[in-house]
Amino acid sequence: MQSIKKLQTTEFQSAKIGYAYINGLKSGHYSLSTAISELFDNSEDAGATKMFFETKGTSKNITELIIADNGKGMTHEELKGSFTLGLTRERSEKELGKFGFGGTMSMFSIASTKITLTRGRNGCFARKYDMRDIKLNDSWGTTSLQWESWMDDYLDKFLSEGETGTVIILRNLEDTFSKSKANICKSIDNHCSIVFGEKINI
Repeated sequence: MQSIKKLQTTEFQSAKIGYAYINGLKSGHYSLSTAISELFDNSEDAGATKMFFETKGTSKNITELIIADNGKGMTHEELKGSFTLGLTRERSEKELGKFGFGGTMSMFSIASTKITLTRGRNGCFARKYDMRDIKLNDSWGTTSLQWESWMDDYLDKFLSEGETGTVIILRNLEDTFSKSKANICKSIDNHCSIVFGEKINI
């Protein structure tokens, strides 16, 4: 009993998550198609009725992946929370994301840089993780970005004027999948037809 009391009064010390651990998560169980599927799940949870997937680069060397939706968007705090590993928040029974891992952790094996642009009722916000920053600081962390005109271009491409939504940009792609546009699109198409087949038909 005395040892339990001592344990309860001991100060809790938060330890950082180092780069080596984050880098090790790249070899997790996420393929390109399942990682993108995690983002589509998040889009559905946000009430999106339209979801988009686009690539940038040459047909044989894709350098950027873009996933967008017309969901409700996020506030600054919600965006920050979306980059928290294992975020705890209230969720409805119908929501697909349950543990707060997939939207960020699934990206580690896909891209060294993830930029999220979001437009909600409270304005536009942007945030990113960059493995170079994480390695430099030897700690998990993300960066809030100042809104710039190029970000509007990304939102305007997928959303109508004043429409809320989110655009995720994956850059500095990892060598865990083919960079051929045909292979990437085939992989995403095949996976989505199986996982979201019924919803696509509806």
